[in-house]
Parts: sequence; C-alpha cells; structure tokens
Amino acid sequence: MILFWTGLVVTIIGVLILVMGGISFQMRALSNKKPWDGHTRPLLGYGLLTFIIGIGIFLPGIIHLYNMA
Repeated sequence: MILFWTGLVVTIIGVLILVMGGISFQMRALSNKKPWDGHTRPLLGYGLLTFIIGIGIFLPGIIHLYNMA
C-alpha cells in the first residue's frame, strides 16, 4: 500500500513540475524572449525524470493491489 501512495505522490509531483515548465515556456513566449531558455528546459527535464520514476514506483503498486483483490 505504501508503494502505491508513494508512487502516486511522486507521479503527481512530476506532473506539477511539467506543468510549471509549460507555464514557463508560455510566459517566455508571450514576453518575446526565447521560450526554451531560462528555467524551461531544466523544469521539463526534472519533471519528466520525476514522472518516469513515479510511474516506475506506481505501476508495481497497482499490480500488487490488483493481484491481492
């Protein structure tokens, strides 16, 4: 059960970081700056990495809970 909740929280954090990267991209594009500079790339990189790690933790937890039912 802890595996499920840990994976879910890490996945949600990854999604939130990806959203922050998207917002950074949009705000830089609207202000006529280069959209891929600044914090955009690091946020998208860390967000993608966190999301993949979260899914890697989350899926075995789901499979375990499914097999227990």
